[in-house]
Amino acid sequence: MFLPHIGLSELEDECFSKILPKAVTVFHSMMKEIIDQVGRLSSQNTELCGFLRNILQGMMQIIDALSTCVRHVGSFEEAPDLEAIRSLPTCILKVLRETFQHCKDSEVLYCGRLSLVADLLQGLFKDAYSLQKGLLDLKHCRDRPIIDLTD
Repeated sequence: MFLPHIGLSELEDECFSKILPKAVTVFHSMMKEIIDQVGRLSSQNTELCGFLRNILQGMMQIIDALSTCVRHVGSFEEAPDLEAIRSLPTCILKVLRETFQHCKDSEVLYCGRLSLVADLLQGLFKDAYSLQKGLLDLKHCRDRPIIDLTD
């Protein structure tokens, strides 16, 4: 991954502000594709089932990439001001909102066909929850006063 080679001062302008909004757009289009196609889902339609499963796996990869960004930002000795990386929390919150809403609506949306993708929906939810926790930890890290142990 290229993130370790980008300093904190360049992270927002050179990386996050350019890449993350596009990731959100891709995530949204993947979600839309699922919603558009799910009505035709059946155990007999293996091609569509595989297609939707691939989309869900792609969504999980986007969430994983966002988690990698959060871990990278959290790895700096001094926690950055969230304003300095404003694209990261903004984009994460959009993805989380859409993911949690999709999971909440999944029983109705998949209507009796939930078992065909339940494992991936569970994985998507767990990954999104982990991303949310990572973002909150990052925020708490920023809010926590630095304790000087040398005194």
